[in-house]
Amino acid sequence: MALPRSRNLFHRRLHWLPALICLGLLTSCGNGGGAGSSKGTNGNTGTTGTLLVQLSDATADQVAALTLTFSSLTLTSQSGSTVTVFSAPVTVEITRLAGTSTPLAIVTNIPQGTYSQMSLILGSPALTLISPTSGQPSHPNLPAGPFTVSPTLNPALTISSTPMVLTVDVNTAASLTSDSLGNISFSPSVNVVTAALPAAGLNPFNGQLEHVVGLVTAVASSSFTISLRFGDQSLAFNVDSNTKFTGIGGLSQLSAGQLAVVDGSLQSNGSFLAGSVKASAVPLFGFHTQGLLTARIPAPAAAATSFQMAARELTGGSVQGNFLGNGLNVDVLNSAYAVNQVGIDLTGLPFTPTFDATTIVPGQAVEATSTGQLLPATTTFTGVGAFPPALVFGEVSTPEVDLQQQPLSGTVSNLTATNFTLTVAGDSVFSTLTGATSVVVYVQPSTQVLGITLSNGASVTVRGLLFKDSSTYRLVAARVVPKV
Repeated sequence: MALPRSRNLFHRRLHWLPALICLGLLTSCGNGGGAGSSKGTNGNTGTTGTLLVQLSDATADQVAALTLTFSSLTLTSQSGSTVTVFSAPVTVEITRLAGTSTPLAIVTNIPQGTYSQMSLILGSPALTLISPTSGQPSHPNLPAGPFTVSPTLNPALTISSTPMVLTVDVNTAASLTSDSLGNISFSPSVNVVTAALPAAGLNPFNGQLEHVVGLVTAVASSSFTISLRFGDQSLAFNVDSNTKFTGIGGLSQLSAGQLAVVDGSLQSNGSFLAGSVKASAVPLFGFHTQGLLTARIPAPAAAATSFQMAARELTGGSVQGNFLGNGLNVDVLNSAYAVNQVGIDLTGLPFTPTFDATTIVPGQAVEATSTGQLLPATTTFTGVGAFPPALVFGEVSTPEVDLQQQPLSGTVSNLTATNFTLTVAGDSVFSTLTGATSVVVYVQPSTQVLGITLSNGASVTVRGLLFKDSSTYRLVAARVVPKV
């Protein structure tokens, strides 16, 4: 991995987001952990307010996965009182979050006032690299921590009757360094961004929730609750007449134990409203996974019978947090293929966006639900992107493979009103897996361009759906933000 020696990668502040507070790199202290979970999502009243804490990432192009456990977050007011936002460990793979976010906690009864200090405890970093020379994934050893980051919030965070969103943005590139011998170290670089819930113009940094995956635990007359990841967090969503359901006819057909993929938003009363819900059954001992496709059998052009992925998200079954970033073999001999079009406009394009057994390729972000329990890995993958057997945690089959949004970073050229060429780093994971150094990016009328005016030479991170069209990689963008 081409990490800089004795210095950090790309450490720049996110000026394009509001109220940025750059948190410096701090040494570890104390023990993480604790009891409890994310608060409920009932509306607030009286002298309390709502705070949604989101997690995002400014990723490094050369990193295939970085998993962190966030143990606790506390706020200290200007008067010296403290509020525990969460104290139960939450384990998340973060590289998939560039250009978007995922909820860490929702607190609807935080006392109104001004908060000037924050303490975040995180640790257990697990890193997955793919060598640009050998093409083989590896897991370098990193210090376990815990690491405590305790910044002064300047400007201070003010909690009032208007819900606030606090985004914890981990700068993966700036958190990793290597010495002259190639030893990699981790020291967390984190930015904190605060924003009030707007009346319009939602995005993942001010109240929009994208692709939240969980198992349904409860269903009421106009709401439902899901358990995220490894059961370390629960979120409740209201529905209304505008909520779109896929896989079921409506809320009355949603039941405990089903998998739900939810896109929604924070409301002014502190609740979450589901805009779309995709529901499906999960077989006994089955689980859901999302990740980066690294290798396939046979090679592209012929129809795929199986592929290998770096797992970036796992929900349900007997899967564990330490599986994240490791390889998973997926049998797709009898699988259907679909594209997750939520938030993406695929109309009016100069090519036909196709995702099937022939066009599925390494470098794409994919999602699948297993047909049963995790089995020992028996399929052998070789070549670029193939995980060593010791780093493969199992094998499953799936009835359907879904193409998902993913981030890519690079430099803009050949800019027109509707598209541009994105040139990526030659040692990036994408380039290593595909052999390509450029992608044609399509900017649709619905594409969010945040904090930047597109121009040739600009460094950007784009997030969207990636397609292989003959010999050309094409990405239809949901969002474009400055590269950090």
